[in-house]
Amino acid sequence: SVVFSVACPTARAGHGRIASGGGDNCIQIYREVGGTSDKPIFTLDAVVNSAHEGDVHCVTWHPLRGRILASAGGDGLVKIWRYNG
Repeated sequence: SVVFSVACPTARAGHGRIASGGGDNCIQIYREVGGTSDKPIFTLDAVVNSAHEGDVHCVTWHPLRGRILASAGGDGLVKIWRYNG
């Protein structure tokens, strides 16, 4: 599937999760599990299937509240999610 958006949280968020959204209508969240600073290794941590009725065009973490994620989709909606991982 095509990835349209990737978001990394600020250091203030307290986690190193990376979120992505794309043409499969899903939001995926990855967490770092090892590697080195220049070659980190990530694994899939959470998935929101059918997050939108269409492509997920944009995902972004809240700059101060690290558990809050916003997404915008091809359905014309902006959704707010709480990450509990």
